[in-house]
This record gives sequence, structure tokens and C-alpha cells, in this order.
Amino acid sequence: MSERVVRLLVLALLLATRTVAAEQPWLTVDARADACIAADELEREVGKLLAGERPAGVSVVAAADAAGWTLELRHADGQRALRVLKELPAACDARRRTLALTIALALEHALAATIQPAPRMLAWALGVSVGGSVGELRSPVPLAGVEARLERGVWVPLELLASIDLAAARDDFAGATLITRQLTTTLGTCVGGARTSWRLDGCLGLELGATFGQAKRVPGGSRELAGSGACSVGVAGRWAPRSRLALTARVDGFVRFWVPTFRVLDAEGGVFAEQSLPAAGVRLRLGIAWLSR
Repeated sequence: MSERVVRLLVLALLLATRTVAAEQPWLTVDARADACIAADELEREVGKLLAGERPAGVSVVAAADAAGWTLELRHADGQRALRVLKELPAACDARRRTLALTIALALEHALAATIQPAPRMLAWALGVSVGGSVGELRSPVPLAGVEARLERGVWVPLELLASIDLAAARDDFAGATLITRQLTTTLGTCVGGARTSWRLDGCLGLELGATFGQAKRVPGGSRELAGSGACSVGVAGRWAPRSRLALTARVDGFVRFWVPTFRVLDAEGGVFAEQSLPAAGVRLRLGIAWLSR
């Protein structure tokens, strides 16, 4: 018997709570000091303007006094906003419409604040670039490349970067001419700030490449294919004067942890001379990119 009584009490408490919540008015009007305004007419006017859309947990208390009307926006979490309207139209219809519009705008603003922004979609950019590199056999060395970026903005604008660069160099040493052709692939990430038409990022990257070297003007000569690797850090900028077209610039400093070395052979097959690429350098790229949005 006692268990049944407890269940009935819990049910009654839940029903009472729902009844109180349902009876909580979203608009309370005290128009005793203004004979022009009727509470039910003002409520209907605001309802028409809102078209049935009202933020949950927000109510408005409108009260008239000798100075005018006071509007108080109350949130369920205790926050409040107050506005005093002192100069209202003298005509009753115009005064009611002005009050209704002010209340509706306040509620729409509160409704907009509760709407979560839509998650950003995945964006991409494809571009081509030309530039120069300091830190090869003979500096500066011209280079050309292509670049692809994927962007997913969650907390900060984060980009994944992939680029391929081609460079060629020629150097004379010890009576020989060494010609190198280098292919470098960079994988990295860029983090920065986006603006309306431009953005500036700081970038970190890992570079892996292959360098083909060919020696000339010596009896033995040589042809070698050597690998290379480097870590890079830099700054990338992008300016989009049009919605889909952007001008890009990127400066990277790199340090090689895998330095290719080339040997020049004499006529007997012995090592005539050796040449290694520098351990560090700088690359500058200027380009154009096509943006997904």
C-alpha cells in the first residue's frame, strides 16, 4: 500500500511541474498606465510578427508607467535585458505596432543566439607556383610546383598541405660540371587566421625528395640518384580578390636531415671529387590557386 502511495505522489509531482511549465507566460503585459494598449491585442500582434517561432526559456515583461514603456527580457538561466521606450507614437494603433515590433525583434535576437552555426564543410584548393630556392648547388635555383590543400575548420582554420616541386641546378667545381634535377614532395599542415578575402598561416612540413645528378667534362663522369629529406617551417599567405580565385605566396625555411652527396668519377672509376647539397636553405613560392568556395 505504501509503495502505491509513493507512486501516486511522484505522478502528482510530475503533473504539477508540467502544469507550472505550461502555464509560464512568454509575454506578460501590464498596460494599466496606458489606456491605448490592450494586453491581448498586443500579444496577438507580436504572435503575428513571430509567426509562431519563439525561443524556449525566454519571456518578456512589458509594463507601462508615466515615463513610457519598460521591456524586460528574461532568460531561464537568470540573465535579463532591460529597455525603456519613452517616445512612442501618440496614435494607439501606431503605438501598439511599435511595441509589438520591438518585442518581436528582441525575441528574434534571443532566438538567433540559440541557433548553433552549421559545421564548416571540407574545403579544398589547387594551385600552381613558381619561385626560387636558396640552399641548392648554386643559389638561387628556379623551381616550379603544384600544390593541394584540404581545410577543415573546427576550432581553428586547419589545413593539410601537399606539394610537389621541381628544381634544376648546375655547378662547376674541380674542373667538372655537376647538373642536378630535384623532385621534392612536401606533406604538412598550416594553421592560421581566415579573413573575408585573405588568410595568413604558419606551416610545418616534412619534405622527401629524389635528386638526379650528372657529372660532365670529366673522363669518367657519373650518374647518380640520391634521396633527400628535410623538415620545414614557414609562412603562407593567400588573397582571394574573387570568390574562387586566389593569389598565393609562401616562404619556407628547411633543414635537411638526409643530405644527398654526389661523386664525380675519373677515367679509372675512382672518386675524382664529391659534392653535397647544403644542409639548410630557404624557398620562396608565388602562385595562383583555385578554391572550392
